[in-house]
Amino acid sequence: MINIENLTKRFDERIAVAGIDLEIKSGEIFGLLGPNGAGKTTTVRIMTLLSKKNSGSVRICGYDIEEDSEKIKELIGVVPQHMSLDQDLTGRENLILQARLHHLKDKEGMKQRINEILDFVELADRADDKSRKYSGGMKRRLMIGMALLHKPK
Repeated sequence: MINIENLTKRFDERIAVAGIDLEIKSGEIFGLLGPNGAGKTTTVRIMTLLSKKNSGSVRICGYDIEEDSEKIKELIGVVPQHMSLDQDLTGRENLILQARLHHLKDKEGMKQRINEILDFVELADRADDKSRKYSGGMKRRLMIGMALLHKPK
């Protein structure tokens, strides 16, 4: 599912990621642990196409992050560390926005998929409330739903 070979990332003279090798198989549950400054966030930012590597290779589902970035965006779902909800939108509206960003259309069952996600993250009863009224846990569940909306691999 994820294959990383000799991944390196530098910021000027500082080495943030120093030659990481990693293989994560389909269905495997994996945690990336280490002390502050170990390069965990930088590695994830590279895998999720938010930062460029200096050297090495990263493949997601067999696709190279530099050559096949658009395909990889279809395959991954990301829940960022910090909240990225639009607080002025309802939970449903945040999901609609996410669906449009992934080019999902109603003919593809966008409304049905949004309702499935709202049920899955247990927010169906609060779907039409502004997300600013959600508790921290509800916001996190909505963000998980947003990451799963397009059925990432």
